[in-house]
Amino acid sequence: MQITDEQKKMMAITGMAILFIVLLCLIDWVTVIYFGFLGHFVIQNSFIKFQIFLVGLYVFIKNTIRLFVFPGSYWLWRRNVENRYAKALAKRANKRMEDLQNLIRKLLQIPDTKEIYVEDLVPIKKTLQSFLNTFSSLNYRKELNEQQKYLFGLCQQLEQSLKDFLIETKSLYDQLDNPQDIINYCKQNVKIESELCSNLLIILDSLIDQLQDIYVPKNFLLEAERWIFNKTLGTVDQMRVELENTFKTRRFKVQGYDGKMIDCLYIYASEDDADNDRAVIFCQPNAGYYEYMYYESEWIDYYLKRRINMFLWNYRGYCESQGLPNTKDIMKDAESICDYVTTQLKVTQLIFHGESLGGMVACHLGRVRQCNLLFADRTFSSISKIAQVGFSKYASFFFKLLTSWDYNSAKSYVECQSYKILALDQKDEVIPFLSSLKVDVTKQIFLREFGGQYQGDENFKQSDQRTTFFQKLLRFIPWIPTSESTVFYDIWYSQLLNKQEMLTFFEANKRIQFIMKDLQTEKSKKTLDDSYSSYLNESQEIEKQYSQNQNSTVDIDEVTQLAGPYTLSEKEKSNESLLKFVNKVYECFESFETASMTLNDVFSSFRESQQYDVFLDYLLSIFLWGSYLPLKNIPKKKMNTVVCQKLAFARFTSNINKIETLIKNEKNNLDSPNGTRLIQDLELIIQRLKLIRENFKKTLKNQLQHPSHQSVQIESKDSEERKSTSKIHESLKGYLGSFIPLGCGHNGNLNQTEVEVLDFHMLQAGVVKY
Repeated sequence: MQITDEQKKMMAITGMAILFIVLLCLIDWVTVIYFGFLGHFVIQNSFIKFQIFLVGLYVFIKNTIRLFVFPGSYWLWRRNVENRYAKALAKRANKRMEDLQNLIRKLLQIPDTKEIYVEDLVPIKKTLQSFLNTFSSLNYRKELNEQQKYLFGLCQQLEQSLKDFLIETKSLYDQLDNPQDIINYCKQNVKIESELCSNLLIILDSLIDQLQDIYVPKNFLLEAERWIFNKTLGTVDQMRVELENTFKTRRFKVQGYDGKMIDCLYIYASEDDADNDRAVIFCQPNAGYYEYMYYESEWIDYYLKRRINMFLWNYRGYCESQGLPNTKDIMKDAESICDYVTTQLKVTQLIFHGESLGGMVACHLGRVRQCNLLFADRTFSSISKIAQVGFSKYASFFFKLLTSWDYNSAKSYVECQSYKILALDQKDEVIPFLSSLKVDVTKQIFLREFGGQYQGDENFKQSDQRTTFFQKLLRFIPWIPTSESTVFYDIWYSQLLNKQEMLTFFEANKRIQFIMKDLQTEKSKKTLDDSYSSYLNESQEIEKQYSQNQNSTVDIDEVTQLAGPYTLSEKEKSNESLLKFVNKVYECFESFETASMTLNDVFSSFRESQQYDVFLDYLLSIFLWGSYLPLKNIPKKKMNTVVCQKLAFARFTSNINKIETLIKNEKNNLDSPNGTRLIQDLELIIQRLKLIRENFKKTLKNQLQHPSHQSVQIESKDSEERKSTSKIHESLKGYLGSFIPLGCGHNGNLNQTEVEVLDFHMLQAGVVKY
């Protein structure tokens, strides 16, 4: 059954009433416990009161969680979006009407009239025509409310008056197509009919008053009344009609798995391209409606310009889609929609694009349905991970305990066999980095490739089976770490570096970052070379030398480390040799780039409590994701994931050599205690990096020679170093997909370079042709 706006209002009121009753019960219950002789003003039986309290508390918490996860399903959120757009549209239209008003005053030669320019007059006619077209369509469908009817009438009167207003045999309405001519008329003092001008100014005054009533600030009560009842502009129906008037569209309802009807809109790339068999199913963010998408993102323009049709849909419970949202039902709805697109719309080349929460839905589709491209755009690994990283482990615990909405997108992404893209801004203001899809995908691949004896563990399998309440309770108690997290650290400490080695490695990096900050190291971003060719010959020679001399390398445990940060004297802070040395170290650390993150970023862009986990992800990314800067060279040099991995390996080895050379050349010039500690820390870092590199390569080679049921089957007869390394890269490519580092935040638009990189991958996937 369709849930109407009125029903949603009643649900909201009922929820508030339940909350009020729960609070009364709580007060009464506490009063009875502490005072005994008071209370019992709601229900006489304390046990029943307590049960009602628990039920009410559960309903309240569950709805609070739903509000955070699926805010777009709430009427209050929808009204907030509608009001925001109403104010923006009214303010913009008001500016156009005031410019037209100034034009009329100029024609009447009224003194002290504001000067007008060509750019002020150009959008007037377009704005008026847009209102007329939208309101005409709503009127035809009998969806026009009384407020819109009044504004529609004013727009019609304005249009007719402009057509009746003649300037040298040509109407002012037509003259607006050539605004420079009108400005010239204003200067020539042409004769005009004052009565028509007066009538036009009266209409404009009424129209401006109506528009200003929508966005001009008012007192609290009037603001609340406008927020609830004013539906002149920005409504969902109006925005949908604007989409339908702007593009060739087809609107329909797709039946979900349980009979609920899902509201959908199909946008054709061109008017006469009926045989186009390419389409993208776009999965919205959790607060998004497809009706507002044209104003909120760039994706409609992006795909239509590349002749790719767009399939938009609202999640169940959003706007006119029936039902209440939860992850399980939304994913099944997505499967029904995918089946509809392929069978009814005859689409053969399919893209799954999901943004934020939609990335989770897109990853699920990529696992269970065939597609040409999966695009996971600025999304997270799981909702519980966002709760854990963004709030606390207790928030994650209650989310898992009270709902069955959690889903591991990383496993679905890894299991997707199609061409796939993962886009991420490491400084995303909405999704914390450690809860991003990229971090968990890195862990999933690490667990698969290095898991060994753990590969039969249930945590490696995507399962839809439900667990019991007590299983959930035992599994997600906040102070007991999850088994998958435990396995990750166990494998890391057993395969790459043990815990003590890892901690001393991490602390050494922290101390060096501290001295960089204390000496106010110049934070200039180093320009990285545009390909790995300049690193390759050097790194191969270093690799050869390192292999020959590996047995004579100083044991990492012999390096003495002192606890705590550096304490620099004023004399040391002014030491030019120390300052130059630290600046060179900073430049080398800045060159340790992987997935657009440098070693310096690990300690400068994240809270101290998060730095260790970010550091582990950073180290894995060097060997898994590769190096991506400068970004412009990805399409220019046709650098796929394998090439980026090779570039990271080459830069990794080259920068190790640079630091070793720097230590060798400057060691004698740093004879202070802190200088000695700095050298010791750098030597430890280099030795740990080499050890991780060798252990990583050795383990993956063993995996290639003895592949498990989850590893990619690749022949490994060739024992040469370079060919074995190439096989390592290829074995990971299918899991990783392609990575696009972004700098536009969570809701921003991609810049030109980022769009070019996306175009390159679209071309590689075969969904666009140039």
